[in-house]
Amino acid sequence: MTPKELDLAADMLSDYADKLSNASCNDWEWPEEWTQEEAKDFAARLWSWFTDDGSAFPERDGWPVLSDSWVAGYLADLLGQAATEGA
Repeated sequence: MTPKELDLAADMLSDYADKLSNASCNDWEWPEEWTQEEAKDFAARLWSWFTDDGSAFPERDGWPVLSDSWVAGYLADLLGQAATEGA
């Protein structure tokens, strides 16, 4: 992807994250091909981006529980950073 395409994807995901945060339903699930370890690694990075209070991310049955809007917002930020670095 070009830097402009990455930036566009970041903007769209950021807008989507805002819309998700206004929805009352959070039915996002981890993709089946992700392991618990991969999910926890991702969640730890997202959680440090989301909060700096030193708390641990929430879990259920050993899996991180993350809001769909948090995931979309975090991915939007990562894409925006990649666009800036590639410019």
